Amino acid sequence: MQYENFAEVFNSSPFVSGCVMLMMNIGSKYVIMDVPNGMNSFFAHPWIRKLTILCIAFIATRNIKIALLISLLFILFSRFLMNEKSKCCIPFIKKSVGIPQPEKSPSINKQ
Repeated sequence: MQYENFAEVFNSSPFVSGCVMLMMNIGSKYVIMDVPNGMNSFFAHPWIRKLTILCIAFIATRNIKIALLISLLFILFSRFLMNEKSKCCIPFIKKSVGIPQPEKSPSINKQ
């Protein structure tokens, strides 16, 4: 009985969902170290990357319709509106391409 109550609170808590999502995003770069090289070509496929975006959105929202909408918006922005090679690129993105980054200030000598 006590376990069921704990599981219900745990499953419905937005705080827990946020912590899990944060842990997933931070820890995912370390998980890839355990993936064999043959799997890299699997994840390099464009449809698998889009499916991964959908999975992340679904885990965050727990709503498939909203997850699909978020995935489509992400694809629209990343592929067309924020891609400087696209004809549909937002004008200020195209203008910022090629602008040199300011140089970093010299570091203080460490003793």
